[in-house]
Amino acid sequence: MKVLISSLDNIEYSESIEMTDLSHHQGKFSMRCVMRDDWLQRLNSPFDFLPSLVRSEGNLMFVVFELENQAEEFKAWLIEAKAKVENGYRTMRG
Repeated sequence: MKVLISSLDNIEYSESIEMTDLSHHQGKFSMRCVMRDDWLQRLNSPFDFLPSLVRSEGNLMFVVFELENQAEEFKAWLIEAKAKVENGYRTMRG
């Protein structure tokens, strides 16, 4: 899934990142994360702020935040979460 990230306060800000699994529900994001033999773990977004807009269709998710620093924080979380998910799959048992 390709995630496109933008902000309202800087119309030139645009980032994208490839993710294997990302869910969105009521402003919060989460990803499935395998930890050893536990397939039921989830990584949940820790933000106090909500996105202004989220649209998903097929393998594309468009996320807009009010402020550029919120968009940057979201992008950093995606990178960190992706690394944890990949590490979980590498170290899984069974």
